[in-house]
Amino acid sequence: MTDNTTHAVSADTPLLVATSYFESRKIQTLSGDALRIKPTLMSLGYSLVFIVLGLILVGLWVANTVSSFDGPGSVPLALVGVLFLVAGLGIYYGHNEQILIDRDSGVAFFKSWRPSVSAEKTSVSKHLAPHDIIAIQTISRIVKHRSSRNKRRSTYTEFQVNVCTVDESRHNVFVTLKVQKAKNLADQLAQMFNVPVKAQ
Repeated sequence: MTDNTTHAVSADTPLLVATSYFESRKIQTLSGDALRIKPTLMSLGYSLVFIVLGLILVGLWVANTVSSFDGPGSVPLALVGVLFLVAGLGIYYGHNEQILIDRDSGVAFFKSWRPSVSAEKTSVSKHLAPHDIIAIQTISRIVKHRSSRNKRRSTYTEFQVNVCTVDESRHNVFVTLKVQKAKNLADQLAQMFNVPVKAQ
């Protein structure tokens, strides 16, 4: 997962964050003063495809090795299965970052192997205190995507919602393909923390 914070780029440059051509995050309203941003089922399902393929390949190799099952049993097949399995688990964990946003406690980033977990039951990887938040930024980024089917290059625009802090760093909290969704979230966060929105 790409780090959500950057100090090396200009404030009007989009952050380099994990991206996809489908909605990988969703917003869950906990109360009028609290939100949770979590991965969508499609995002988690994408990683599970790699995990299932890896398990199938490793299972075929094991069945052929320890039984009379007449199937593929080469070592490269097992290695490919292990690679799929490791990649799937890595994608699952990396994409399972969740963010709790609360008016009183600020913004907390955390990861868990479980699709949904409370911040009290897992370690917080990063925390932004409310008094350190000085603005909410919305910014667009054009992403080039190469289809594996036709090799044609296509582009799509993603919209980032970033939290700007007093130390002049930015922290990405949401990426969407819908400009109105980004605007609505930015306005909500700006109202929550009583800070301006910087649209670029």
